[in-house]
Amino acid sequence: MAYALVGLPEQRALFDYYRPHLALTEAQLREHRRRVMDDRPSLPHRAGKAYKRLVSEIDAQERMRAAGVGVSARRPYEQNRPIAVMPLLRPEPDLSQVVILMALHLAEKERKKRERNSGWSDQ
Repeated sequence: MAYALVGLPEQRALFDYYRPHLALTEAQLREHRRRVMDDRPSLPHRAGKAYKRLVSEIDAQERMRAAGVGVSARRPYEQNRPIAVMPLLRPEPDLSQVVILMALHLAEKERKKRERNSGWSDQ
């Protein structure tokens, strides 16, 4: 969840270069990094900067926690208190969700085609 402390481009650089979501051997990681240097030479630099920012954000969070600063449940009288929402990137797509979306898209496309051919519309 700490990855949410940095932006989506930084999360993507971290996942693409370091591959923390995969259980790779040291040899596999070396091969991956060799390929990255050939295909995407700026990625190691971007990932290093993202990692440095991530560590800085984690340290800041720990300092805030140690100082007793944190987010608590909102009360009705705290309506103007800001809430931070941070996106968390999935390094690999959820293929079951992709299949469902594709099926829904195809069904909708087929429905519209039938409506055009029959001259009938639900609207």
